[in-house]
Formats: sequence, structure tokens, C-alpha cells
Amino acid sequence: MAQTSGDLTAAGSVTLSKPPTDTLLHVALSGTYGTCTFAIEGSADGTNFAPLSALLKSTGTIVSGPLSPTDNDITIWDVPCAGLTKVRARAITVGSGTMTFNLLSYAYVGVPVLNTFAATALGAATGTSCVVTAGLNTSGSTGAGLGYITGAGGAQTQASTRATTVVLNKLCGAITTDTTSLAAGAEATFTLTNSTIAAGDVVVVSLKTPSSTGLSIPAVTTTAAGSCQITLTNVHGSTADTSASVINFAVIKAVAA
Repeated sequence: MAQTSGDLTAAGSVTLSKPPTDTLLHVALSGTYGTCTFAIEGSADGTNFAPLSALLKSTGTIVSGPLSPTDNDITIWDVPCAGLTKVRARAITVGSGTMTFNLLSYAYVGVPVLNTFAATALGAATGTSCVVTAGLNTSGSTGAGLGYITGAGGAQTQASTRATTVVLNKLCGAITTDTTSLAAGAEATFTLTNSTIAAGDVVVVSLKTPSSTGLSIPAVTTTAAGSCQITLTNVHGSTADTSASVINFAVIKAVAA
């Protein structure tokens, strides 16, 4: 643990030397000041400093770069700082008065991440993955909902017969079936080869566009690593299905442990 404090009435810095094992930094700002900007920065070698991302405790807002507090506001920021030997609050401009900084670092028990967001702080996340350990819920009755977006899906048309394998390596998409005649009450099964499918996954299918003759209903009848089988059953009482259907599918990742 390390701590320091200082007053700034002009451009300058309050710098804290800390153990690299201290993982979280609290930066508290108080004083009587106006029209001020500052940055929170860190250094691994003690010489070269770079901006650090910080979370404003009162709102959950996350920023990186110059900060512009409301005049005379008392604010507290949380900043991950593992591996750094020095951290500082650097005043860029002090229009008037005095900015008082208190810096405290310590070894946080757990993973010191910026994981608190205001209701409007998180827009379109662009990371490569996200693991949630306590459940994920959505309460919005309108909007985009929960699911895949443009880029995750694809489309493919079945060739030759209704039993011909379709290859589409996407998490979701649309399959247009062949038009080979499928008698009333008959079934036809084809394989969807898809590298995104694991043996424990749930592949959901539904009719996007039914055929104009007969009525063939799709169902997933087998799931394996890299593929699944989709069976079409013509449930019409008397008419053969001689036209194409469009089947929507989506892969839901699942495990048995």
C-alpha cells in the first residue's frame, strides 16, 4: 500500500511511487477550483507515463484521457494499476483555485477491472468475447434484443436433391431447400456441415418461407461436432411438396457439464 497527496494551483503533477503488486488506485479530487482539466497516468519504468482508464465512482462512467471535473466537485476515481511503479494525477489546466489530490494504491483482492457501468455507458461492445458467470438478462421490450447481428450469419441453397449436404459455417443463417418432389407424409433428411456446431450445442430451426406446394416442416434430428442433420416432413395430407422452402437456423452454444 502507498499513499500521497498534494495541491496544484497550476499545471503540474502529484506523483505516487507504489509497489508493482498494488493493483488498484484510488484518486480523490477536492478543493476550491474552476475550469480545470487533468489526466491520470501510470508508468512501469518510473519515467515514461501513459494515460490510464479510470472509473468515476459516483456515476460508473469510464474514461481514458483528459478529465474535466465540475467546478469545486469532490470526485473519486478507481484505476487498475497492476505492474506500475508510479502513478500520477497531472493537472493540464487550472483556471483558478487549488486542486487537492489524494492518491492511494493497494493490493485489491480479486480482479480489479472496470466492471461497473451507468445505464447508458455501454453502447456497442467491440471485444472478441465476454464471459458472464452470474447470468445474463435483458429486460428491454423493444430494440435489438438478444442474439446475433450482421456478420454472424450466412445463406446457402441446397443443390441436386433434398438429401444433398449443405455447407454453411456460420452461427446462424438461412437454407433454401431443393425442389425435388417430397410426397405427402414423406420425410427427407440432409446434413448441415457447420464448423461452429459442437456436439453439445442446440441448433434451432424454423420455417422462414414455407413451400408453395405441400407443407414441409424442418426439425433437427441429430447433432454432432461440426454438423447436424435436418429432417423435412411433408405434413400435408395429400399434396406433394415440389417447391423450395427457406429454413432459418441458429446455433445456441451449450454444454452437458
